[in-house]
Amino acid sequence: MTSAIFSAHYHRTIARLDETADPIALLRLTATVARTIYENEAREIGLLRGASMFSPELRKLECEFENARFELNASASSC
Repeated sequence: MTSAIFSAHYHRTIARLDETADPIALLRLTATVARTIYENEAREIGLLRGASMFSPELRKLECEFENARFELNASASSC
């Protein structure tokens, strides 16, 4: 699941962030990173949610992923 959300496009954008010093370009790239994560997550989680209706194991995986995502959001906002 993590590799699907943090795709090759995400890693290319992160590499560009590391190489950029211009503050305006950094803001644009940050938005690209957020959009990439959101789009990949929406696609992958959407598929998982549809399938998890029929599988307790997938429902458990979805729950674990959601908990990890919430923990990441909480730790990011506490800085």
